[in-house]
Amino acid sequence: MYFCTEQIKNSKLYAMKAKPFIKWVGGKSQLIEQLEALLPADFDNWENVTYIEPFVGGGAMLFYMLQAHSNIKSAIINDINSDLTTCYKVVRDNPTELIDSLKEIQREYYACFDLESRKALFMQMRDEFNTKTLDPIRNSTLFFFLNRTCFNGLYRVNKAGLFNVPFGKYETPTICDANTIYADSKLLQNVEILTGDYQETLPYAKGNTLFYFDPPYRPLNNTSSFNDYTKEAFNDLAQQRLKEFCDQVTTAGFRFMLSNSDCFSKNQDRFFEDLYLIYNIQRVNASRMVNANPEKRGKIPELLIRNFQNSHPYDLTAEQLFAMPEYQEIMFSEVGEPSDEYYQMKLKNDLAQTQNYREGIYYHATGGFGEVGVGRGLYLGKDKRALDNFYNNDGEDGEIQEFIGFPHFIDLTSLAVFTSFEQDAKAQYGEDADKEYMRKMTLAKGYDGIRYFDPVATGEEFVLFNTNKVQLVPTN
Repeated sequence: MYFCTEQIKNSKLYAMKAKPFIKWVGGKSQLIEQLEALLPADFDNWENVTYIEPFVGGGAMLFYMLQAHSNIKSAIINDINSDLTTCYKVVRDNPTELIDSLKEIQREYYACFDLESRKALFMQMRDEFNTKTLDPIRNSTLFFFLNRTCFNGLYRVNKAGLFNVPFGKYETPTICDANTIYADSKLLQNVEILTGDYQETLPYAKGNTLFYFDPPYRPLNNTSSFNDYTKEAFNDLAQQRLKEFCDQVTTAGFRFMLSNSDCFSKNQDRFFEDLYLIYNIQRVNASRMVNANPEKRGKIPELLIRNFQNSHPYDLTAEQLFAMPEYQEIMFSEVGEPSDEYYQMKLKNDLAQTQNYREGIYYHATGGFGEVGVGRGLYLGKDKRALDNFYNNDGEDGEIQEFIGFPHFIDLTSLAVFTSFEQDAKAQYGEDADKEYMRKMTLAKGYDGIRYFDPVATGEEFVLFNTNKVQLVPTN
């Protein structure tokens, strides 16, 4: 709603030259705009950034970040798949030798004039690749060849670690893309390439570091798993171990973003919602084209989990709020003419410093005026001083409690969106005096609460229905 994707396209994405040199299941090329919009809000102001991808895969996010953000001065990539990381090293260090080798194998494949001869060549190359005795140039050549000629560009191995994807029946696939290889080689010159466990990347973090995790996804059902990139399974225990590593990254003071499957939207499975309870969980829409049944391909929701929460566009000064259409609309409908001096003064007092919100911190005010309900839940704000002024300025005793966490709020800050959501909730659950229908609809959609716009109080406010998603901060 608030991200200018056209601006991203015009200024960054469409100027890219380097791009992934292989096809990769779960590649992030079609999610780049959404991921860019969810980076730390001040990322371009960071200096001497270290960027780390512990599960590099096809590298779509890597190639984008290195071209779009010149403040990245150090990059580290890792993957447990040694065939993949060997490819990255060969592309970086020996692009010309690799191109010559790829041109030769492409000529050989194009010389096959029928399906059977192409399949025979494919099987011959697959058997050679699985000997695991090749030099880096030949190994990478066959990696490219198999990636471009196997079924759907999959990389899958059996329990013995041998590549076992069948032939893809392509007639003239582009096996050698010299321009992409040269562009990628240039971009990778200052990239450290590791092979091994993702936890080995932590010692490389320093100063302003951003981690982007794109691990093997948790399958949505028993038939949807394409995460057999290595012979070691990435099961639920592995997902839990990764979360513990994210805790280490957070404790060390670094930022991370992590992608994974949205099991809740598919089958109401709260595995990730519970596992990453204290972190910020967003949903993004991905296009997935790898499925044996073409009818099941298309857009599906995915999770993006972060240990930071960007400032909201409504974190503005009072003067900026006065000029916004939403302010005029809500003020007029709820409290009368926008020129009312009392509310003008209140906004100036309460909102002058709201650009200094602390990430992940929410405040709950008790006592004072009270507030019209929108369903049972915990009322939260992002500015302690503003909440204190609003709730307790009538002279009654009140208390400000501090909470920490990263709940997943549905964005209802637009009055039109709020009204539409409320109408749908009433139709679904029936109208009642306590507005219980708002709570039911919010939780049914997989959110923890609502975020809405209240110019009379603190501008941006929250109602948290899933109170397990925040923790009370002890006070001395």
